[in-house]
Amino acid sequence: MATPIFITVPTKYIPINVAPTVVAKPSTTITTSTAVKPLAKRPASVAPSSVASDDESSSMDEFIVRGKKRRLDHLTWEEKIQRKKLKNRVAAQTSRDRKKAKMEEMEHTIQKQSEQIVKLQNRCSALDTEKNSMFDKYLDLERRFEDLQKRLLAQEQQQQQQQEHQK
Repeated sequence: MATPIFITVPTKYIPINVAPTVVAKPSTTITTSTAVKPLAKRPASVAPSSVASDDESSSMDEFIVRGKKRRLDHLTWEEKIQRKKLKNRVAAQTSRDRKKAKMEEMEHTIQKQSEQIVKLQNRCSALDTEKNSMFDKYLDLERRFEDLQKRLLAQEQQQQQQQEHQK
């Protein structure tokens, strides 16, 4: 039976079935008090007892240490290539997911800004109409003011003439 290799990725473990390999047992026996704890999560579908025997499981747990980069001396050349391909595949998918999320966010931003542009253009045209209306009223009032000034001047002249005639 092929021994699966667990590759740590940001959110989960992915088992890889490879050709049967001999896993070197540690030179010293590990007691439960000094044993390195395995990572907290394992896929529910893969139970440790179904994957490997207890000896193989404990030796694999030594290599799975959170926060430290593991040496890959225990892997064969084919396993290393397969591991590298899988890591690249996961990284590529993560990159595609990030790109898709970024594109969706940009499309959402474009949609919001397009709506805002239309709204502002409508507001601008409404303000332009209001400005033209006010300007027309201003011209009308200015014309009426000039007419009133002329009438007032005419009345004043008429009153002066009447006063001169009365004297």
